[in-house]
Amino acid sequence: NYTVEERARILKCQSSFAQEWGQYNGWLFMEASGEDGGALDWANTAAEDRRWFVKRLVETMSEKETDSRLRALEALVYLVLGCWHETAGLTQGGSGQFCRGKGKQKTDEPEQDIRTLELDTSAAIPLSPRSKALEEQFSKSRTQLHWIKSNVGTLFECGGLQPVFNLVRESCFRECADDLTREGMTVVQREAEQREAWCALTVFYFCLEVSRACEEGERQLAMRAEILRLEPNLLIFFCDVTNKLRWDDAIQLHAILYKI
Repeated sequence: NYTVEERARILKCQSSFAQEWGQYNGWLFMEASGEDGGALDWANTAAEDRRWFVKRLVETMSEKETDSRLRALEALVYLVLGCWHETAGLTQGGSGQFCRGKGKQKTDEPEQDIRTLELDTSAAIPLSPRSKALEEQFSKSRTQLHWIKSNVGTLFECGGLQPVFNLVRESCFRECADDLTREGMTVVQREAEQREAWCALTVFYFCLEVSRACEEGERQLAMRAEILRLEPNLLIFFCDVTNKLRWDDAIQLHAILYKI
């Protein structure tokens, strides 16, 4: 269950995605609701276009300008949440196409990606007991779960894990630092910093969870290898932050660090 504040942030992430996605496609006007003929349909976009868009978001995350960096980060949150506005509660038809939204098709050629491959090979590859249990438990979220895994995988492919980790570290240590110059910050600036910390931690959490739950051997090893290559070491970072939280009750990171 989400708190009122989290619901507001999640809706803001969808709005930021709509804005970034619209600019990427060269649309002058962008309906954040996504009801204008399925213009927000990420699932119906060619895989190469999805990768280029994620690369653009990753590059924007390194900018010094707070608004642009935060908007790109919020768009990534929407993606790693499985494009919930498009996919929540969706089912799949026998043809392998998702059953809602017309979408903006980038190509006339059918795309042979993971969606089709999963359907083509599902009969040949038996599911493990764990997979069967998860399939039953999350049967109504199957499409959204697929896009959570797919979009996190795209983020890994685009080299986005280290930039996200950098923002996680910056956000956490900024909260832990005893910087007197930050006492003069406005409410808007403070709220933007908290949103950035929440977004960075959310994206990073999904990266860790997808790599943990992935059952494809080579893909799982590649994801875990990427995590092990993070600089500085992830375990050392967790120990540093835990040490600071343990001895300083004034640090306001507890409410967002519970995920990790």
